[in-house]
Amino acid sequence: MKNLIQKAVDLGAKYGSFDAGKLISHPTTISRALKAIADDKRQEISPTICNYIKCNMCAATTDLWTENFHKRHYITVTAHYIDDDYKLNSRVLATEKFGDDSETGANISKAIKQIFVQYDVEQDDVKKLKFTTDGGANVVKAISLLGSKRISCADHILC
Repeated sequence: MKNLIQKAVDLGAKYGSFDAGKLISHPTTISRALKAIADDKRQEISPTICNYIKCNMCAATTDLWTENFHKRHYITVTAHYIDDDYKLNSRVLATEKFGDDSETGANISKAIKQIFVQYDVEQDDVKKLKFTTDGGANVVKAISLLGSKRISCADHILC
C-alpha cells in the first residue's frame, strides 16, 4: 500500500494535479471487456473441447464451494484431455456463482449442463464424460442425472 501511495505522490510531483478518475475505468467497462475476452476464448477452445468429448477422450471435474466473506456459492467445471502431442490439458470451463438455488443434485446437474451449452457441447455428449468428484450426495446425484459416469476423487477417499 505504501508503494502505491508513493507512486501517486511521485506522479503528482512530476506531472502536477490530474483527475485520478480518468485513469481508472468504470467497473462496467472492465466487466464488459472481461466478458468479451472470455467469450473469445470460449469460441477458440470450444471446437477442441467438443471434439475430445465426442471421441470419448475427455474427462471432467467439478466442485462446489462457499466463499466465506459474503457466503456466496460457486461451481467450477474443468475439462481434461490429452492432446495429439501427449500433453495433458486442463481447461477451466467456468467458475460461476451458483445462484440462489439450493445445492440439490437437480440444480447442480442443471448448472453443469448450462456450462457445457456455452461450449456448444450437445447434451448427449455430456453423457460420454467421466467426472471425478468428491462423494457429496448432491454431486453424486447430479452426475447420475447427467447420465455420466462418476469416479471418486482419490484425495477425498483417503481423507
